[in-house]
Amino acid sequence: MAAKTPDFIGNYPDPPDDKSVRVIPKDKRIPFVHGEAHKILVDYMVSTDRMHGGIFEIGPHSRGEETPPHKGDEFYYVLQGEGLLCVENERYYRMHEEEAGYLPAGYMHYWLNLSDTTLRVLFVIAPDL
Repeated sequence: MAAKTPDFIGNYPDPPDDKSVRVIPKDKRIPFVHGEAHKILVDYMVSTDRMHGGIFEIGPHSRGEETPPHKGDEFYYVLQGEGLLCVENERYYRMHEEEAGYLPAGYMHYWLNLSDTTLRVLFVIAPDL
Protein backbone atom coordinates (compact mmCIF):
# COMPACT_ATOMS: atom_id res chain seq x y z
CA MET A 1 0.00 0.00 0.00
CA ALA A 2 1.40 3.42 -1.00
CA ALA A 3 2.06 5.94 1.74
CA LYS A 4 -0.42 8.80 2.04
CA THR A 5 0.92 12.12 0.77
CA PRO A 6 1.32 14.52 3.71
CA ASP A 7 -1.11 17.46 3.73
CA PHE A 8 1.66 20.06 3.48
CA ILE A 9 2.95 18.76 0.11
CA GLY A 10 2.04 21.39 -2.50
CA ASN A 11 0.60 23.70 0.19
CA TYR A 12 3.52 25.19 2.14
CA PRO A 13 3.93 27.96 3.01
CA ASP A 14 0.74 28.87 1.12
CA PRO A 15 -1.89 26.98 -0.87
CA PRO A 16 -1.50 27.29 -4.68
CA ASP A 17 -4.27 29.89 -5.03
CA ASP A 18 -2.92 32.18 -2.27
CA LYS A 19 0.81 32.67 -2.87
CA SER A 20 2.84 35.55 -1.45
CA VAL A 21 6.48 36.40 -0.86
CA ARG A 22 7.70 34.63 2.28
CA VAL A 23 10.70 34.24 4.50
CA ILE A 24 10.70 30.80 6.11
CA PRO A 25 12.34 31.01 9.56
CA LYS A 26 14.32 28.01 10.74
CA ASP A 27 11.66 27.15 13.33
CA LYS A 28 8.94 27.04 10.63
CA ARG A 29 10.53 24.25 8.59
CA ILE A 30 8.44 21.09 8.44
CA PRO A 31 10.39 18.07 9.69
CA PHE A 32 9.44 14.86 7.90
CA VAL A 33 10.86 11.35 8.14
CA HIS A 34 11.23 9.88 4.65
CA GLY A 35 11.62 6.19 3.93
CA GLU A 36 10.77 2.90 5.53
CA ALA A 37 13.89 0.71 5.49
CA HIS A 38 16.35 3.62 5.38
CA LYS A 39 14.83 6.58 7.18
CA ILE A 40 16.20 10.08 6.66
CA LEU A 41 15.17 13.41 8.12
CA VAL A 42 13.86 15.94 5.62
CA ASP A 43 13.24 19.56 6.66
CA TYR A 44 10.84 21.01 4.10
CA MET A 45 11.15 24.77 3.61
CA VAL A 46 8.78 25.06 0.68
CA SER A 47 6.35 22.75 -1.12
CA THR A 48 4.14 24.40 -3.73
CA ASP A 49 2.49 23.30 -6.96
CA ARG A 50 5.65 24.49 -8.82
CA MET A 51 8.59 23.44 -6.59
CA HIS A 52 9.68 21.64 -3.43
CA GLY A 53 12.76 22.41 -1.40
CA GLY A 54 14.48 21.75 1.86
CA ILE A 55 17.39 19.98 3.50
CA PHE A 56 17.78 16.26 4.05
CA GLU A 57 20.16 14.57 6.47
CA ILE A 58 21.69 11.11 6.41
CA GLY A 59 23.72 9.81 9.35
CA PRO A 60 27.39 8.83 9.09
CA HIS A 61 28.06 5.79 6.89
CA SER A 62 24.32 5.30 6.22
CA ARG A 63 22.10 5.43 3.18
CA GLY A 64 18.83 6.98 2.19
CA GLU A 65 15.75 5.23 0.88
CA GLU A 66 15.60 4.38 -2.81
CA THR A 67 13.46 7.13 -4.34
CA PRO A 68 11.21 6.43 -7.32
CA PRO A 69 11.60 8.82 -10.25
CA HIS A 70 10.29 12.31 -9.58
CA LYS A 71 8.24 14.15 -12.20
CA GLY A 72 10.48 17.20 -11.86
CA ASP A 73 14.16 18.01 -12.23
CA GLU A 74 16.23 18.03 -9.06
CA PHE A 75 19.01 20.30 -7.81
CA TYR A 76 21.33 19.37 -4.94
CA TYR A 77 23.92 21.32 -2.96
CA VAL A 78 26.01 19.52 -0.34
CA LEU A 79 26.11 21.60 2.82
CA GLN A 80 28.07 19.13 4.96
CA GLY A 81 29.80 15.79 4.52
CA GLU A 82 30.48 13.67 1.47
CA GLY A 83 27.93 11.56 -0.35
CA LEU A 84 27.35 9.32 -3.28
CA LEU A 85 24.33 9.95 -5.49
CA CYS A 86 23.36 6.53 -6.85
CA VAL A 87 21.27 6.66 -10.05
CA GLU A 88 19.39 3.65 -11.44
CA ASN A 89 21.74 1.34 -9.45
CA GLU A 90 24.31 1.72 -12.21
CA ARG A 91 25.79 5.24 -12.06
CA TYR A 92 27.43 6.76 -9.00
CA TYR A 93 28.36 10.41 -8.47
CA ARG A 94 30.58 11.40 -5.53
CA MET A 95 29.72 14.81 -4.15
CA HIS A 96 31.67 16.85 -1.59
CA GLU A 97 30.81 19.88 0.54
CA GLU A 98 29.96 22.95 -1.55
CA GLU A 99 29.41 20.91 -4.72
CA ALA A 100 26.15 21.05 -6.63
CA GLY A 101 24.42 18.41 -8.70
CA TYR A 102 21.58 18.17 -11.18
CA LEU A 103 19.34 15.14 -11.75
CA PRO A 104 16.83 15.30 -14.62
CA ALA A 105 13.30 14.05 -13.97
CA GLY A 106 12.62 10.36 -14.35
CA TYR A 107 15.50 8.58 -12.58
CA MET A 108 15.31 6.24 -9.59
CA HIS A 109 17.99 7.27 -7.09
CA TYR A 110 19.27 7.19 -3.52
CA TRP A 111 22.11 8.67 -1.47
CA LEU A 112 24.93 7.07 0.51
CA ASN A 113 26.76 9.00 3.22
CA LEU A 114 30.48 8.25 2.86
CA SER A 115 31.69 10.45 5.72
CA ASP A 116 32.06 10.33 9.48
CA THR A 117 29.69 13.29 9.84
CA THR A 118 26.04 13.78 9.01
CA LEU A 119 25.47 14.38 5.30
CA ARG A 120 23.33 17.51 4.85
CA VAL A 121 22.05 18.32 1.37
CA LEU A 122 19.94 21.23 0.17
CA PHE A 123 17.49 20.07 -2.50
CA VAL A 124 15.04 21.68 -4.91
CA ILE A 125 12.63 19.69 -7.09
CA ALA A 126 10.71 21.53 -9.80
CA PRO A 127 7.98 21.48 -10.88
CA ASP A 128 6.60 18.37 -9.14
CA LEU A 129 7.50 15.46 -6.88
